[in-house]
Amino acid sequence: MKKTIGILMFVFLLFSVSAITDNETNLTNPGTTPDSALYFLDLAMENLGLALTIDNDARIEKELEMAEERLSEAKEMALENNLEDMAKAEEKHDKILTKLKSELGNVNANNSTEELKKQLKIEQKINAHDVKVKNVKNELKLKIEVSGNLTNEQQQLLDSLIASFENKAGEVEIEINNEKGATKLKITNETGEDGEDIEDDLREELEIEDDNEIEIEVEKGIAKVKVEINDIKQEFELKIDSNQSEYQIREQVMNEIANKYSISVQEVKKIKGEFEIEDEENEDEEDEDEEDEEKGISDSVNGQEDEEDEEKGTSNSSDYRGSQEDEEDEEKRTSNSSDYQGSQEDEEDEEKGTSDSVNDQGSQDSKSDEE
Repeated sequence: MKKTIGILMFVFLLFSVSAITDNETNLTNPGTTPDSALYFLDLAMENLGLALTIDNDARIEKELEMAEERLSEAKEMALENNLEDMAKAEEKHDKILTKLKSELGNVNANNSTEELKKQLKIEQKINAHDVKVKNVKNELKLKIEVSGNLTNEQQQLLDSLIASFENKAGEVEIEINNEKGATKLKITNETGEDGEDIEDDLREELEIEDDNEIEIEVEKGIAKVKVEINDIKQEFELKIDSNQSEYQIREQVMNEIANKYSISVQEVKKIKGEFEIEDEENEDEEDEDEEDEEKGISDSVNGQEDEEDEEKGTSNSSDYRGSQEDEEDEEKRTSNSSDYQGSQEDEEDEEKGTSDSVNDQGSQDSKSDEE
């Protein structure tokens, strides 16, 4: 009996060694793959180790490790175009995560805050697994599509298997998020503190950084979306109905992001981001405003020129009137001068007349004397 247990432990250790990692996707080495005659023994040893793990938190961690190994096996089989054995790995992956999902509500903790803290740690590992699933998807898509070794039927099967990996990982993410939500509600009811604030504090304590970010720009009926979630970056465009409200556009984009990342819409809405809408109507209004502004400037310039012309005209009119007045003054002076000369002549004539009269009188007197 002891000898049998010793052999089993040796085999368990033999198949558990997987320290070598895949540099491209950061996956553990697949070890024994589904196409090996010893694959069933590998699975038996893993299941035995899981059965001997009593602590629920430790079980969850071990199940995530087993799920990662199934993912690594699936990738290896896909690269060898062995989709039949890839399907075997996918089936085992699905069963492991289904079991894990059912155990997420049994986290051992002394109080709600400690429970939330453990859930955050589990969530971090689940998110890391989801990242690896998407990395495998992208790598297989690149390598297999470039090689072109698959028939259409095989390509459809491959796409279906990859989608199954993504969907199951997404289900687990949603479940841990739901469990967190329930725990935060308990914290609020028990302590009166905001569960969201407690989560933020715990994230800071655990040094869990949220680098997720969404940038959305809507222009001319097209939403240009840039997303980074769990270190996976994507850029895509989405056609938008221009008659939709801003809220409807936002919801449409959020749903598309949730589908692409296999996460809930609620999770997407929590991600920090920028949302900007520049529709054609606003652009037309801006163009009209610019034209009106330019027209206003032109009218202002023309108005200034008209004022200058008017002032110039007024000045010219004043100068003309001044010239007329000068001419009238000159004529008046000329007339006065003529009148003055006439007056002088009249005086001279009068004096001459007086002199002539005196002379005539003197002549008469002289004549009288002679007589």
